[in-house]
Amino acid sequence: TMATSGSVLWPDLGSALGLMFPGPRKATKTKKRKPKKDNWFQSCTVEQLKELCRATKLAVSGNKSDLEHRLLSHPSSARYAHNAGRSSFSSCRSLEAFDRAMERAASRPAGVSVNAIKADCAAAGVSQSGNRYDLVLRVLQAKSGVGSPAKAKESKPRAAPMTLPNPDKLRERMARTAFPSDDVMWKWSNYKSKQHYNRCAALAQKLVQEQVVDRKLVERDEIELAWEVVMAVCEDWMADHGSVRGIGYYYEGGYSQADNLVELAKKTIEAGAKGEPFLGKPIAFFDKCQAAARAYGYDTPAHNFFGRISEALRGE
Repeated sequence: TMATSGSVLWPDLGSALGLMFPGPRKATKTKKRKPKKDNWFQSCTVEQLKELCRATKLAVSGNKSDLEHRLLSHPSSARYAHNAGRSSFSSCRSLEAFDRAMERAASRPAGVSVNAIKADCAAAGVSQSGNRYDLVLRVLQAKSGVGSPAKAKESKPRAAPMTLPNPDKLRERMARTAFPSDDVMWKWSNYKSKQHYNRCAALAQKLVQEQVVDRKLVERDEIELAWEVVMAVCEDWMADHGSVRGIGYYYEGGYSQADNLVELAKKTIEAGAKGEPFLGKPIAFFDKCQAAARAYGYDTPAHNFFGRISEALRGE
């Protein structure tokens, strides 16, 4: 505040004295420095120390100091008790300061860096991810054989659940190919008509391969279903020779379509299904197909491809 006297301004005496003679300053609080930790185990929680003790096959009773003492006393865990400190000499401005820094570095316990722990993990065959605690825990577990296995298991993609084939739907699919309408067949050329039976056989072979062989139905103990699928894709069009064109050209052509069924029949017998009642239907069916081939005049051993399937199913 300012006091006025005429035209002259006089400063307030109290304010002037306060500026000239300030009072004592308030004492500033100094932050207390945290005491330096003697070892790395002191920075771990009690639960982490217990896990490290279990990994080293040590007792987990007692307080934190007891757990630290046990880990420091064991040679496997004592190796990781100290971090690898860095010695800094940049602040040294004299030879005396440099000597003191050298003494401190020499008195510091030898520590292990994170990179060195990762190298131990690599040598033990465990994962190298995570922080220092995770790495030390894995190494100790690998050395003692406690906890997770020494070798890190690679995660494999889980296979999708297999959907079993539907014989009725496969029968409908074969029927659409084997028995087209008259309007469709009248547009066929002579060559296409002659090759129709071969096209049906190729489709049947493809369906058996995809639905039975590739899905390993016999190996999964779905043997009866496997032969239900075979009958669904073969029975109607192979038995009805009068409706499906080109049967003679099929008999004259290659018979590789039967090879898959012969191999499937052999696997069926090897799986212990010889003499099972459900095999009676496919045996009778392929015997009938072989008899139809003989009726067409194809009675040589080279044309016995249907008979080979029946013989394999009988275990002959």
